[in-house]
Amino acid sequence: MSKNTLRYKGYLANIAFSAEDMCLHGKIEGISDLVTFEAVNAEDIEKEFHSAVDDYLTLCKEIGKEPNKYYSGTFNIRIDPAMHKSLDFYATEHNMTLNSVVSEACGFFVKNDLPLDGCKWLQAKESIELKPQKWEKTDYSVFQSAA
Repeated sequence: MSKNTLRYKGYLANIAFSAEDMCLHGKIEGISDLVTFEAVNAEDIEKEFHSAVDDYLTLCKEIGKEPNKYYSGTFNIRIDPAMHKSLDFYATEHNMTLNSVVSEACGFFVKNDLPLDGCKWLQAKESIELKPQKWEKTDYSVFQSAA
């Protein structure tokens, strides 16, 4: 997780610095509305985030609105054609759908809180203590570039 990310009551906010305004600011993620907050120092930004979340939840309750953003479970990704082919072959060889392979891979990535650093963690997978998953064998070669 980013050092600039705050969590509270199931919501996230990334904190940024505005040199123009000389303040810290953030936006509540995971909601359909735009709710922002700011503070002039690091000590107050977390309090402002908590206050913004609490105020938003109170408002939603008062007007009878669902506060959480709707996630359909469907999104498009753009990947290298060779990766697409590798994933399709992997799915076929393991009697899976392409969607289930991508879903399992995303779940593995998130559950193990793996960094997004060009997937260098794949090259050093022996040194990573992986959290248990529901499958027994993982073929990492399917994720390596066809360069």
